Amino acid sequence: MAVEATLEVLAPGAALKGALQAAPRPTSGTKAAAAAAREAPRRRRGGKGGMERSDTAFLQECDCRGVRGACPPPAVVGLATWCPYYAAATVGPPRLYRWHEAPAVLRFNPFIRSGYRAGLSAHQCCASLLQLHNESGNIWSHLLPALLMLALAPGGQLQAWHGAAAAYWANVGSIFACFLGSVAYHCFQAHHHCHDRLLKLDVCGILLVLVGGGHMVLWWGFACFPAARLTFVTLYYACGALSVWAALRAQTAVGRGLPMLALLLVRQAAFGTRLALEGWAGAPALRHYFAMEVFSLAGGALNVLRLPERWLQPEDPKQPAPLDLFCNSHQIMHVLVALAMWQLHLGADADHRRFSALMDGSLACPGLVAAASMS
Repeated sequence: MAVEATLEVLAPGAALKGALQAAPRPTSGTKAAAAAAREAPRRRRGGKGGMERSDTAFLQECDCRGVRGACPPPAVVGLATWCPYYAAATVGPPRLYRWHEAPAVLRFNPFIRSGYRAGLSAHQCCASLLQLHNESGNIWSHLLPALLMLALAPGGQLQAWHGAAAAYWANVGSIFACFLGSVAYHCFQAHHHCHDRLLKLDVCGILLVLVGGGHMVLWWGFACFPAARLTFVTLYYACGALSVWAALRAQTAVGRGLPMLALLLVRQAAFGTRLALEGWAGAPALRHYFAMEVFSLAGGALNVLRLPERWLQPEDPKQPAPLDLFCNSHQIMHVLVALAMWQLHLGADADHRRFSALMDGSLACPGLVAAASMS
């Protein structure tokens, strides 16, 4: 069998081959489906190489995304009998793969050359939290902020908003959900036949922060300008609904990113309008929102450009690169996103305090102050 031959190459030994031979064999129906999957046209990934999904160290790959109808359900067939990566993980300790060995579905950054997990069970994915691989930094850079939020929120260190408990928990909860979705995606992506569903979970967490934070940023921020508030809130949530729909249907990184870019442009227009109407002194929250946007844009740019790992590649493309495990673009983006989420919370907190002061009369809208000074 092709699977046996490949496993012998990657992890030679009689025990490995014997364990694989003892595994239950696919039924005739399964073999037919597997043959159809191998014969079906393979969808190519983007990028310079335009590599095919079947181009891996194994002669057979479970490609549940590229050949949707041909891959039999893992619950029926058994992952180890269908996919050689899962078979390898059942007959010995999980190993780390290099770029040219990893499943094509996980090879989205060609400058990360080693440290790939694949074929792990959910339990093995959880165990890998305490192991070193190329997703360790991605996991812990968002798991630690999430744990910090859990530690601070119950004791009141994250100051609650008086009279706006729902808005407070929507803000804190959406940020926490964003961190949690990111952790789940990066932790369990080694259960790689579920990669696309996990990616959608990650995208949902990002959109939850982007869309959910709009109420605080726009509704409170434009309290003194009802017409502008109605315009921007309507526009933002209309774009938000379209963004959620488009991002969850997208099949490429560009398709997922463009809807978020539309929300960014609306948000930037809103911040620019607030700055023109009130200035920095009249809207202290804008300083935090400005920092949030800088962190977000810087992280996104580094991630898209694959910097700095693009600059530090070995001469032999099959050898590990210096930034495979730490300090690569995606990990830097994670740290910057965590800082951006903190600035979002600080900005919303400043807007809430200003809105509360407007409501209790201790602060007047800029237009009313100007009118009073002229009279």
